[in-house]
Amino acid sequence: MTVYVRDSDAIAVVYRHYLCRIASLSFISSEFRPT
Repeated sequence: MTVYVRDSDAIAVVYRHYLCRIASLSFISSEFRPT
């Protein structure tokens, strides 16, 4: 059970980091994109 909990925690951390990265990248691209 401990291994599953740690794995799910790691997955959650990576997933959150991945989403934040995508959000920041899309924000930067839309910010610097000439309209």
